[in-house]
Amino acid sequence: MAGVPRPKNTLNTDLKSIKLKFTLDGKDVPVSAMQVDNTPSGGQQCQTTYTALSNWPAGSHHIITTATFTSKINDGSSDYPAGDYVLDYTVNVQP
Repeated sequence: MAGVPRPKNTLNTDLKSIKLKFTLDGKDVPVSAMQVDNTPSGGQQCQTTYTALSNWPAGSHHIITTATFTSKINDGSSDYPAGDYVLDYTVNVQP
């Protein structure tokens, strides 16, 4: 999940209100299994949570990334209401 760049103090405040959930083929993948990078960008701070997957079996795979905002967030330029922000993917792997 790529984050929107924001001032470091804003990012730290916003992160307290963001709960991440990753699901692969119906099974939860712990956030602790992900890599987290913090990178400055244009005078602001961005946090990215990601992983790389390899050796996928052939077939169709379902990936869901959910960021739950437990309260309204402002990234320094826009407001985002509380709620679930869901990215839903289907990945087809050919043999």
